[in-house]
Order: sequence, then structure tokens, then C-alpha cells
Amino acid sequence: MWHGGIIMGIGIWLVFSGLISSLQHPVNMVVTGFFTAICCFSSSRIWHASALGILGLWLFLSGIHDWAVLSTRSMVNSTNFLIVSILLVGIGLWCIIFQIRAMAKKGQLGTN
Repeated sequence: MWHGGIIMGIGIWLVFSGLISSLQHPVNMVVTGFFTAICCFSSSRIWHASALGILGLWLFLSGIHDWAVLSTRSMVNSTNFLIVSILLVGIGLWCIIFQIRAMAKKGQLGTN
């Protein structure tokens, strides 16, 4: 269950980053994207790992784009943060629910 909690934590951080303009910085995107991409390696399902890898890579490259390339298009904006955060919170919540159901089927959850 720790994996889903970390993904949800990253998603909640991105929600705050999308709502607070002082947190909308390319370094925030690069670091968050890196950690999101790292989480895909510990995922047990292929679609879950693929989704996390794509979202992490998107964040990472969006931050690198604004950091290294001088262009008129900014990839570091609140819309980018909020869309990715909603997806990450959803994936994290799904992962937690899936783990709880799997533990319940195995009888590993204590009932009082």
C-alpha cells in the first residue's frame, strides 16, 4: 500500500503546485517528474507502470523544456500541474483500493 500512498502524495503536491503560483517552477516539475518515473519501476501492473512512466516523463520533459529552451511557449503552468495531479491521485487511489482488496481476499486484513 505504500506505493499508492507515495503516488497520491506526489499527486497532492502537484495539486498544491498548480494552485500556488510560487511553486510553479521548472525545477519542481523536473524533480517531481523524476520521482514519479522512479515509482513506475516498483509497480506490479504493466498499465500502472506505463501510466506512471509516461506521466513522470511528461513532467520531467516539460520542466526541462522551460528550463533549457528559451521559447514563447511555457510548459510550466497550472493546467499542466492540475491535469497530471488528478491522474496521479486517481492512479494512487486505485492502487490502494486494489491492494486492500487483494489483502482481504488473502485474509490478511484483521476483522474486529
